[in-house]
This record gives sequence, C-alpha cells and structure tokens, in this order.
Amino acid sequence: MTREMQIFLSPKDIIGIRFECHGCHERINVRFPSDSKFLEEFLCPHCHQQWFQGNFDTRLGTIRSFLNSFKDLRIKEFEFDISFEIASPDDLQASSREEV
Repeated sequence: MTREMQIFLSPKDIIGIRFECHGCHERINVRFPSDSKFLEEFLCPHCHQQWFQGNFDTRLGTIRSFLNSFKDLRIKEFEFDISFEIASPDDLQASSREEV
C-alpha cells in the first residue's frame, strides 16, 4: 500500500507573509491586504540591518511585484481555480535526507 499526501492552498487561504531578518532573526508578519510600508525603509525594523540598496535594488522590485501580484490573485475572479502545492511532511523529510 502506498500513501501519498498532497497539500494545496488557494491564494485566499493565505492570510499573510512573514519576513525574517538574517541579522537578528526578528520575524515580521504582514497580513493581507497590506501595503508593506516597512519595505520602504530598506532595513529591518528591529535591528536596522539594511535589506536593500535603495529603490533601484532589483530584489526590492521583485518583492514588491510579488506582493502586488499575489494581492491580485487573492481578489480577482478567474474562470478557473488556482492553488499552490505545499510540501508535505513526507516531502520535507525526504528532502532533508537527500541533503545529507
């Protein structure tokens, strides 16, 4: 007997996103909808480690684009349903074994 677990989430199931600073490991939870104003500071709101090199840092543009696109996925209606597959505990366990 084979058992397979698949976990899928629709964009509406996701209520927020978490950022964790590599410097101090402070976690910033941003609930949707949000304008993520803390990203305008380019640094961790806790330890003030710089995350981006100003407005022209392409990584900042990538994050902003992702957040805006994800907000659209949550509120717009489509002629189909979309969902994201999330790694199951079995997938994570297998992945950690492969890394060793």
